[in-house]
Amino acid sequence: MLLQPRARFGETSAELLSLHFLVNEGALLSVCRDDSIHLWNLRQKRPESVHSLQFQKEAVTCVELPFASQWFYVGPQRGNVHVASLADCSLSGYVVNWNKAIDLREKTHPGQVKHLSECPTAQGKLLIGFEKGTIVLWDLRAKLADSRYC
Repeated sequence: MLLQPRARFGETSAELLSLHFLVNEGALLSVCRDDSIHLWNLRQKRPESVHSLQFQKEAVTCVELPFASQWFYVGPQRGNVHVASLADCSLSGYVVNWNKAIDLREKTHPGQVKHLSECPTAQGKLLIGFEKGTIVLWDLRAKLADSRYC
């Protein structure tokens, strides 16, 4: 991962994929086509990128930013899910590997991560949707799949 130099709002050259507001924080997370993620400070007259995260070897396909969390989840093309810190846009080292998430009887790759969402009724559970239709409810604390749907 490489940190990008600070940029002004609107001065990044990569196509925008998604935006995520940090509720009550005066900040915004942007995901760009060049596989970069930028944390923007919106509390100043001219917004500025304060931290960036650049994926080098895999494309970012989705991002989940849970409400009132210090972490966000990044789903890349190869199917693993990465947990990153909002404080400095750095990877935490916690990775949900696709081969641990799917049923061991399944031998084929489930495809890229297409959807991520934190479970609203059970804190610490992450719903992961893969390109080929597999859905996994992952327990972040126990580091195992609670449920799988194919």
